[in-house]
Amino acid sequence: MINAEDSSGWRTNLSDAESWTDPLEPLDAVAGAEDRQVDSAALYDPAPLLGLSVQHYPAVGICVVVVDGELDLLTVPLLEQRLRDQLVAGPAHLILDLESVRFLGCSGLSCLLRARKLVQANGSQLHLCGLITRVVERAVASSGLLGLFSTYPTLLHAVIELADHAEATTSDHERPVVLTAMWCCSVGITWTLELRRFDRDTGLGELVNCISSGVPVTQAVPDTLAPELLAARGLWLFRDGSPASPPGSRHRIGYASADAELITLAHLVGDDAARAGVHPVMLAVWNMAGFSTTAATGWMRAGCLFPQ
Repeated sequence: MINAEDSSGWRTNLSDAESWTDPLEPLDAVAGAEDRQVDSAALYDPAPLLGLSVQHYPAVGICVVVVDGELDLLTVPLLEQRLRDQLVAGPAHLILDLESVRFLGCSGLSCLLRARKLVQANGSQLHLCGLITRVVERAVASSGLLGLFSTYPTLLHAVIELADHAEATTSDHERPVVLTAMWCCSVGITWTLELRRFDRDTGLGELVNCISSGVPVTQAVPDTLAPELLAARGLWLFRDGSPASPPGSRHRIGYASADAELITLAHLVGDDAARAGVHPVMLAVWNMAGFSTTAATGWMRAGCLFPQ
């Protein structure tokens, strides 16, 4: 990753010919001015002028390249190479975040066009976000390129919309299955272990399965039987430390999943989850999808509890 916090120096002595002061100025005129200025500084390293970082959202097939700095004749090769590197993994969507771009010249605009063709040739889709600054919005709009791209005001808008679309087109068997496990004493005369799809408000989502324990409801909750009953159906149990049970005849004991790795990871990230104030199983699902604890916590606090 290249980090550029200060792109001053020789560039501050360049003329104003590289700024988009006139939206009606022909692109070739701007290109000529840009090329002339870059020629005089050809010996300088372009890396300090452009910061590039990458974010991956593999659960929804999204890759984000965050651009920070100046996009001109000298720096666009750095961006183009980074884009080629990310396309090797074949993401469904590649997002260019341009919010932190401080200069977008003719060469930068040409780079966007080449990137569009390159991404499409690889079977992916290119999206632009961060078109809320005057530098980027004015350059893209005045060049007539705006209609060629799907655009979003911010990265958050782009990821949420594309993730929602991915979720709508993903079949149920492809989604990570996390079930709420709870004991119920209102069905028949024995304690029944209910498995329900997760519901963020009450925990009482769609009923998936009912497992009779054979223990009469007149006896204590047969909590020690839960792992055995679940294991017989290929499920693993993660117990809540202090589960919040819904009111009535049900007593929640935790989460069940067919993915043993998920349950194991949930135990391993328990301390991180406690510090972040989120549930270990939810954090484990995000971690398995490739998200850091910080990123996962941000999404969960925004109301998106699972990556799909």
